[in-house]
Formats: sequence, structure tokens, C-alpha cells
Amino acid sequence: MTDESTVLVRTQHSMFCRRCGHFGWTTDETRCPKCGAPLQPAATPGTVMLTNPPVLPAASTTGNSVLPLKANVILQFEPSGVCLSLPFHHRVVLGRSSSPESDMLDLTPFDAYRMGVSRQHCSLERRNSRLVLIDLGSANGTYLNGSMVAPGQGCHVAHGDTLMLGQLRCTVRFHTAPPKEG
Repeated sequence: MTDESTVLVRTQHSMFCRRCGHFGWTTDETRCPKCGAPLQPAATPGTVMLTNPPVLPAASTTGNSVLPLKANVILQFEPSGVCLSLPFHHRVVLGRSSSPESDMLDLTPFDAYRMGVSRQHCSLERRNSRLVLIDLGSANGTYLNGSMVAPGQGCHVAHGDTLMLGQLRCTVRFHTAPPKEG
């Protein structure tokens, strides 16, 4: 029973469907409204230590390593196909965060905890006309095209490269918007 001075507060959790990639914001639903698969809450502490090494793609660089000044960097996650565009005002840290005020790209909706992604796993930053990847001492490693990135060492990333953060896989794309007609 509530009176006029009582306010009910319900915590919202980010929910993500691993089957179809649907994002949802809910507290009550346990199944994806799009495909019916079970939803998992986003907030989980710690980092899962992987018992099996990640399945790595073949080592190859498939695209241009020059990052045009006005290009966006897009990460496409597998198996969902969801794409995220990265802001490049400063360095972007990829990992898991429960704080919405964090300057981090929160990968929690991609089942990052179970996939072995650390809270501060790696960073991406623009250095002149290059995109540079740095592992931040992650528990399960960062891989670029199948090769493990040494913690603290900068590696150039090209269009079409594959990143593995623990077992979470994504493809890097450079996208330049076509000029506006006017």
C-alpha cells in the first residue's frame, strides 16, 4: 500500500538478446519481445576467466590502414551483426561498465562478462591518420587478426580487421559519409 508521499522506484536494466541482437530496456521481461529467446541482465561483476582459448580468425589485414580525417570507426559485433559507431574526440576504452556516466564503450549488452571481456579491456585512439589499438592488461587478451596484442603496445588497425576481446569478436570498418549535395 502506498500513500501520496511514497514514490515507487524501479531499476531499469539494459537487456540484450544474443539470438537476434535486439536491445531492450526492461525490468519485467525475461524473454526477447522480438524472437522469444531468454534475456540476460547486463550488470555482472568481475571478469570470467576463459577455460578455452578463443577461436581466432586467420591472420590477415584486409583493408586500408589509413583512417581518413572525417571517417567514422564502426565496430560490427558477431554473431548479432550489431554495429556501433565510435566517437573520436579522445581515446575510447572498450570494456564493461555499470556507470552510465563512464567514458567507456560498454560492451555489457554483448554478453561481455561471459565472453571474458575485462572492465577496461582495451582502447582505440586516433593517432594522426591511423587507428591504434592498445590492450590495457585484460584478463583474457586482445587479438588483432588472430595475433595476440601485447599489453601496453600500440598496434595499427585497418579497415576490415577482426578484433577479439576474450571471445567477443568484432570487425572494424572505416566509413566516410558521402559529400552532401547542395
